[in-house]
Amino acid sequence: MALYGASFQARVVINMALLSLKLLVPKDAHYPVSLCVTQEQAQHFLAAKRAALELAGRDDDSQG
Repeated sequence: MALYGASFQARVVINMALLSLKLLVPKDAHYPVSLCVTQEQAQHFLAAKRAALELAGRDDDSQG
């Protein structure tokens, strides 16, 4: 998930929630979330995460 265009107050609250989530979930869990300033940054983040997931999926299929 990528968030962009939020106010300063919203970014602070969201960042605190994400940090507390990191403390509460297991280390092996992965929740890709980024707070971005622009929509272009958010799209770049999502594209990179999709590419990484596709690559990981191909690696898992080849080993199984």
